[in-house]
Amino acid sequence: MPAFSELVLINEDHSALQTDGLEFVRKLEGEISTLTLEQLLSGTSSTPKIAIEISSSRSERSKRDRKRVRPNHVEYLDVYTVRARRAYSPISGELHIDVGERAIKEAIWIAEQKILQRFALRSPEIDEELYLKFNLVGTSRNYVKAMRSIEQVAPTDSTVLIRGESGTGKEITARAIHHFSKRKEGPFVPINCGAFSDDLLLSELFGYKKGAFTGALEDRIGLLEHADGGTLFLDEIDSLSPRAQTSLLRFLQENEIRPLGSRTPKHIDARVLAASNKNLKTLVKSERFREDLLYRIDVLGVTLPALRQRGEDIVLICQHVLSRIAAELNQKSKYLSLDVMEQIQDNKWPGNFREIESALLRAFIMTDQTLISDVSTLFSEPEIDEVPRKLPLGSFSREKNSLIRQFESDYLRKVLAETNGNVTKAAEIAKKERRAFTRLMAKHEIQRSAYVKAS
Repeated sequence: MPAFSELVLINEDHSALQTDGLEFVRKLEGEISTLTLEQLLSGTSSTPKIAIEISSSRSERSKRDRKRVRPNHVEYLDVYTVRARRAYSPISGELHIDVGERAIKEAIWIAEQKILQRFALRSPEIDEELYLKFNLVGTSRNYVKAMRSIEQVAPTDSTVLIRGESGTGKEITARAIHHFSKRKEGPFVPINCGAFSDDLLLSELFGYKKGAFTGALEDRIGLLEHADGGTLFLDEIDSLSPRAQTSLLRFLQENEIRPLGSRTPKHIDARVLAASNKNLKTLVKSERFREDLLYRIDVLGVTLPALRQRGEDIVLICQHVLSRIAAELNQKSKYLSLDVMEQIQDNKWPGNFREIESALLRAFIMTDQTLISDVSTLFSEPEIDEVPRKLPLGSFSREKNSLIRQFESDYLRKVLAETNGNVTKAAEIAKKERRAFTRLMAKHEIQRSAYVKAS
């Protein structure tokens, strides 16, 4: 059931563990160990645990004991054999014993999210400082392999080529390599090669002398000289022009630069890290990238896996992001429903971390409740074509989300037209809170004034 936690049955109320209790336990998939509450609280293992206690009523003693010791890696799920006046809620960690298997899975999933939002899981194979310093999240085999590569290449002084799709964390990787190198006390100087024109990039990298070109009113030190004694990070190195590639190759061969307009070379001691989301060998074959430059920058390499290649890491990333958003917005924690999490796991996320981070922020803001259960809040509105085009069918989930968004827009417009633009009445008809209704209007860019009839 849970991906990262161990299920534990708290055996305090023996009378509750009769026929109904045993039937409930049988609904739980996988192994489940049995402990007393005292054994659970005094244990030394830090493995995340979801403690299930089956009882006939809420035990004040049990509640007091839990508050006395509250480990970050433990979350409780109370299962009652007797119905109470107040409805039980998976969000509060309470269930009636007769609920179905899907409701049990949902409750356990919410309990696990509560643990993961306050307890960071880390791989024992990776230096804890690497996780903490750079706020890294993940324990999958592919991710751990990449992080171990960082630890291996950092102490050397060789050039490193960081490969990875957009949004996989190439600059953070470069900063980590610098931090764990012998140059950590020196400067770390990043530059995005794709953000500059050819001439401007050369002047940024190598600097220039006063009068070297129109507008050069004073001497300017280049980024390579700023990186002297430290590390220069060249992001999107595949966008370098042939001229810039030649200049960079000369520096890598001779460790010297010559500012524009100067005849005197300068010796520079800077380590170069480069990154690309393109296949540079393919660019070499098409003669868009110098082969000798590739050999110079690709001495050591770190390959970052895409989000879709990281398995269960996506669960950890979602909880890390939701926890951070709640803290930044000064709001209470929110959790993902099973349906929403399954949708997230099915999606390919071509934008990787940046894309899923934006999706979760959108869903967090657009959801009033503690549980994020509306899949459509994850995705931004599609752009509207001026001329409708017949598009090929997408996946089931994509088509479903598109229909949901269209239904929402059509329904809002219809109910606003019926109420003459009265948002309060429209919200009552829709059986939604007024604030939630106005957020939906904002989401679909619907103006109330368009539905107010002139009297």
